[in-house]
Amino acid sequence: MKRFIKRLRKYASKPWFLPLICFLAAIDLFVVFLPTEGMIMTTTLMRPRRWFLNAFSVTTASALGAVALAITNRTYGEPFIAWIAGPEFLHSTTWQKTEVWIEHYGFWAVLLSALGPLPQQPVILVAAVLHMTLPAIFFAAWLGRIPKYSFFSYLASRGEKWIREEVAAHPSFNKIPRIRDFLLKIVHDAEKP
Repeated sequence: MKRFIKRLRKYASKPWFLPLICFLAAIDLFVVFLPTEGMIMTTTLMRPRRWFLNAFSVTTASALGAVALAITNRTYGEPFIAWIAGPEFLHSTTWQKTEVWIEHYGFWAVLLSALGPLPQQPVILVAAVLHMTLPAIFFAAWLGRIPKYSFFSYLASRGEKWIREEVAAHPSFNKIPRIRDFLLKIVHDAEKP
C-alpha cells in the first residue's frame, strides 16, 4: 500500500489523475476488490482543498459504473451474472433475499446498499434483472454514495493530525478500533513523502 500511495503522490498534480480515480471507481462494481474509500481519501490528502470535487466526481463515476453493470447484465443475462458473481449466485439465498428486498423497496434498497459498507454489486445485478429503470439505479446509487464519499473525503482533507486528535481519540471509536486503525493507516501512509 505504501508503494502504491508513493506512486499516486507522484502523479496527483497531473490533470488526468482525478479522471483515472473516477474510472477506477466506475469499474469497482466489475472488479470488487478496488478500495474506493481508500482511493478517495488518498486523492483528497494530496489535494485537500478539492475535497468536495473529489467526492462529487467519484460518486458520479461510481453511479455510472452501477448503470454500466446494469446495462451489461441486461445485455448478456445469466451467463454474465454467473461469470461476475459465480454460477451458484443465481440460486443462492442471498439472491432470493435480495430479490424480495428490491421487489418491496426498489429505489430505497439500492440507495441503502450504496450507503452501507457491503458490496453493491449483488443489489445492482438483481435490480437489473427485475427491470429497475436505469435512471432510478443511477440516482439511488448516487444519493447513497454521496454522503459516504463526502465523509471520507472531508476526513482526509483535515489531515492526519486532525484525525488523530479529533476522530481517533473520540471514545466511540474505541468500540470499533478496526475502522479507526484503517482510517489512520490510510492517512498516515498518504502523508509520508
